[in-house]
Amino acid sequence: MPYKRVWITDLTPFKIRKAFAELRPAKDMKPLENAGRIRSATDWLVGINTSVAATLKFGGTDNVFACGRVKMPTLAMIVKREREIRNYVKKPFYKIVANIEANDGAKFTAEAADKYDTETAAKTAIDEIKSNTAKAIKVEVSQKQTAAPLLYNTTHLLADLSKCTDLTIDMLTKLVQSLYENRLITYPRTSSEHLTDAMKDETVKIIKLLFEMPEFAKYAIPVDKFAPCTRRHYDDSKVDSHTAITPTALVPNDLSGMSENERKAYTLLALSIIRTVYPKAVTENIKAVFQIDNQLFTAIGTNIINPGWFAVDATPKVTGLPEIVKDNDYKVIGFDVKEGQNEPPKYYTDATLLTAMELAGNNITDEQTRSYIKLTKRGLGTAATRQGIIKELYDKGYIARRTRKNGNAVKSIMPTEKGMYIINTLEKIVPDMLSVDMTGDMEMELDKIARGESDGNNFLNEYKKLVIKWVEQIKNSDTSAMTGNTLICPLCGKPVIKKKVGWCCTGYSKDNPDSCKFYIANEICGKKISDVIAKELMLKRATSIIKGFTSQSGKSFDAKLIIKDDNTIGFEFPERLRCPICGKEMVKSSKGWVCTGYKNGCNFFIAGTICGKCITDTIATMLCANKRTRIINGFTSKSGKAFSAALIVKDGKIDFDFPAQSQKRSK
Repeated sequence: MPYKRVWITDLTPFKIRKAFAELRPAKDMKPLENAGRIRSATDWLVGINTSVAATLKFGGTDNVFACGRVKMPTLAMIVKREREIRNYVKKPFYKIVANIEANDGAKFTAEAADKYDTETAAKTAIDEIKSNTAKAIKVEVSQKQTAAPLLYNTTHLLADLSKCTDLTIDMLTKLVQSLYENRLITYPRTSSEHLTDAMKDETVKIIKLLFEMPEFAKYAIPVDKFAPCTRRHYDDSKVDSHTAITPTALVPNDLSGMSENERKAYTLLALSIIRTVYPKAVTENIKAVFQIDNQLFTAIGTNIINPGWFAVDATPKVTGLPEIVKDNDYKVIGFDVKEGQNEPPKYYTDATLLTAMELAGNNITDEQTRSYIKLTKRGLGTAATRQGIIKELYDKGYIARRTRKNGNAVKSIMPTEKGMYIINTLEKIVPDMLSVDMTGDMEMELDKIARGESDGNNFLNEYKKLVIKWVEQIKNSDTSAMTGNTLICPLCGKPVIKKKVGWCCTGYSKDNPDSCKFYIANEICGKKISDVIAKELMLKRATSIIKGFTSQSGKSFDAKLIIKDDNTIGFEFPERLRCPICGKEMVKSSKGWVCTGYKNGCNFFIAGTICGKCITDTIATMLCANKRTRIINGFTSKSGKAFSAALIVKDGKIDFDFPAQSQKRSK
């Protein structure tokens, strides 16, 4: 039966009526439907099959390894960065800086190109310079015009919002979705950074309305001063299913009705289109080369000729130089030694990880190259799915926010032991599964299907074969290849290998009764011991609490595995929680911790989740023992705002103690 589709770009009444007046034939949307169906199928094929294979081979029911077509290459990028950081070796260097005075008394500096390994070597080089005159042997002056940045797509909007808020990517996604549902911004899941030619007049009208808002009135310029609308921002050929994200025509009177984070998001989008009516920024770049004795020194400066769109929200670095004339001599008033070092790799943040996924892991600053990668669709995931992938990596325990010594989380992302473990394992067994390039090629093929250049059947069939190969490689893998024989016996220091019966120290010899007998069985009290548990036991001589052991009487119990003083494997049972109100034992249920004294009237209860924050065993123990916890980050209010507070026991119930309140009491 023939039917048509409605295509809505924003939820304003005018745009909804327009969309229904311009219904699209279903056949025109069939390629997009096929691409979505095949994308879903490939994601399911990888997820359901490789996750089961990896979990059965390397984990267990309590240690699930969820794999994914985009998840694993993304996690591999994070693990690779972690290795680079761990292997980073600081290499300081020293450079000579000349302090020079122009004829008008203006002072500036010029830097020598040579680097010295020690400060002493740099100072020795200074001592060898006898002249106090710098001759300008080369002067280059050039002008550069910089156009306003491209408009926001989903990835770049979330990345910039992440830099100016403390919210997670998941919370930012909900924030932007809320603005869309309130008809304030256009559709927020798009990879486009352009608008269509037909939107020029409408966008100019929106900009005029923004100029009437008190928050943006300072940027208002006369209409006759508006820069022309060009292909820089209006280009039909660069618009995918949806255009760049912009404010809608329903411009509010002001931002007073929004939350702080909503204001930040709306401001970013408003300024992004306001910039487009400003002229290009013009800067003057100066490079002067001086000769002092036989050494060459370079001075670089930048001056603003016309700020253009810089006046809206850019703060360019200005390092002005006085007028330098070629072949003129200038007075050298001294030398300094400048210390530097090789740049250490930086942890990913939510913002930089989103960008890295878009650019398929390439660290590219050149806009033209970035545009090519985006146009060829070789990134990891799509604008609509990347934030969800990052959230899954957090939820599955593969990554975490790095914490300072005081326990406060920072924006840096680092892999957990579980994340490191699965990538170290898979890259030896199924390296293709972690390939950023291969996943990027798949994204490109999916884009071809969306554009109707392929029906996708061959692609799906080939992909099925690939998944079957991956599963077989995991099933047939040698577990010793997974560990790389890097596990070390905690008793004698020799390598530990995995055999059918469990983990055995290579220092054991049946002919030597005094040889090392360290051994971890594959199964202890009915509980299968995973590779992760065995590794933790060998590294720390104790594991985390493991659930699901079975006693000889058939009773289930939880405990830690430990290496006892006699070097055998034993149990350490968790300390039982006591109710801070009545002293009875606390038991853990599916909803949290309940006091066993409830039959006698004690209603004390600790919920498993409080204001969106998962309450861990450690937090519950602290609360029961001390009637308060440390400051905990990551609570979420009803309005969606993140906050930090300590949990306290007050009047028999759980309450918050905010940092400011604690400070007042301590005074």
